[in-house]
Amino acid sequence: MRGPRFSSRFVSNSSHSSIIKDAPRATRVGFVKGVLAEYLKPQSSMFGVKSEGFDIYDVHLKFIALIRDESEPWEYDDRDAWDGLKYHLLECEWLEFYDFVEFFGHLMAEREKTNPFGAFGAFEAYRGSVNSLLIEDNIGWSLSEDSQLTRVVYKSLQDKISSVKQNLDDDYENAREHYRKALAYLHRHPVDEANSIKEVVASIESVARVLFPKAKTLGDALKLFRQNETMPRFLINSLEQVSTYANATPLVRHGHTNGTRPSLEDAELVLALGTAFVLYLTEKNKASSHDSIRDE
Repeated sequence: MRGPRFSSRFVSNSSHSSIIKDAPRATRVGFVKGVLAEYLKPQSSMFGVKSEGFDIYDVHLKFIALIRDESEPWEYDDRDAWDGLKYHLLECEWLEFYDFVEFFGHLMAEREKTNPFGAFGAFEAYRGSVNSLLIEDNIGWSLSEDSQLTRVVYKSLQDKISSVKQNLDDDYENAREHYRKALAYLHRHPVDEANSIKEVVASIESVARVLFPKAKTLGDALKLFRQNETMPRFLINSLEQVSTYANATPLVRHGHTNGTRPSLEDAELVLALGTAFVLYLTEKNKASSHDSIRDE
């Protein structure tokens, strides 16, 4: 299998940030011709696709129903179903294009359930092709195992996130739920930066309240942290700054709307910091054998 094109490698190594709110035409063409065509019943022999593929007109009809389009498939091209679907995917709103990417994955997954031993229709093959295309075109979305597009998370952070999920056992039930919401707000469309930040800080607060049951707020816990010799003062200061930022930022902790709402970069930074603090506190608690950090 070939690797990414030179042009895509050049873009990914430059200062260009990942594309989040667009579906570039080149990506659409790559999906239609390089991914989708393989799984549709051929209109002619030019594609060399498998005859057991999905019916093009039926797929287009279901997609139109999904996005609540008033048009009919033949209105996009009254002579050729493939040309109609292709035109629609190349010209639709970027959100609708990604709707189709998810939708077609669901179709494949459903077919696998009815024909689990058939080689054709393997969802993972489709998912792999889609994600390879998205990576090559520097798109900041990735198709998940349940055919939902989620934000790309770099492996180093993903490893930390996985560790946090393991650490947030039943003792940290509230923190686990807040952390789950923080990830969902940031990594699924539509991205909600303010609520992600709010839930990250709420997760930290919930962990802190497990360590210090007398604390009713993160502020109370910070005071108790400072009284604990095992907690480095400058790290506690850093945690306090994250809390202060969340409290002072519009639409986050206290709901005020004056000022500039947080950006995607702000929310990603807070998630990274929050992940590190949750992991630090839970690991610190395990290492302390519950007798040097907890406020019993």
